[in-house]
Amino acid sequence: MTSSPAKAKTDETIEMLETSDRRLGIVCAHCARFRYLKLTNYALEDTLSSLTKSLKCSRCGSDEVEAIAIERDEKSGYWPAERS
Repeated sequence: MTSSPAKAKTDETIEMLETSDRRLGIVCAHCARFRYLKLTNYALEDTLSSLTKSLKCSRCGSDEVEAIAIERDEKSGYWPAERS
């Protein structure tokens, strides 16, 4: 998965993801599920850290999730696959 480590140092907003052609993903630390979330479901000023605090895994119900910014793979141009 290609997340944005250099850009993750700042608390990014949904608007920042939208303007930089990245997607919002959620990773569950408990069951290792990775899914994409629709940017349009959240306010432009919502931050990744605030989403991390408010989201739960829809598979196992754990609140040990992390909202992350996802970029396309540089070589192939594809988005990383979801895993459940």
